[in-house]
Amino acid sequence: MPTTITVVRAMAFPRHIVWERLADIASHAGWMKEATTIEFTSAQRAGVGTVAEVPTRIGPFVARDRIEFTAWNEPSDLSVRHSGVISGTGTFMLDEMGPSLTTVTWQESIGLTLRLGGRLGELIARPIITRIWERNLRDLETQIAAVHDISPA
Repeated sequence: MPTTITVVRAMAFPRHIVWERLADIASHAGWMKEATTIEFTSAQRAGVGTVAEVPTRIGPFVARDRIEFTAWNEPSDLSVRHSGVISGTGTFMLDEMGPSLTTVTWQESIGLTLRLGGRLGELIARPIITRIWERNLRDLETQIAAVHDISPA
């Protein structure tokens, strides 16, 4: 049974601005600190069917995460399927709470192979990954602010 992790962050930007950065998949390695690079293996770089390999490092653990985008609903959500030593699904949802306020929800249901500890590894990793993803969303917010020359709230 996979472990589900959910992190939420309110950002003082219109939803279309958050979507613009989120939809720029190549930029994810700039705010997802565990993703060392994004290596596209499909010709397309956006939308359903986009495939990428993501070398990932959390502490001493290194893995290659293969992701395929399974949903792409601009400007509200996108979803991926993970395969490899990490398996499962993930979704980013953007909820417009006002003209300049967007709630970003990042939810993943992931399983680890025995090489990464299986179910025990998932239980140990859950609070660590939660903290990392909370920091990632803060970094995404900072990156959006820098690109648009706006101070985050």
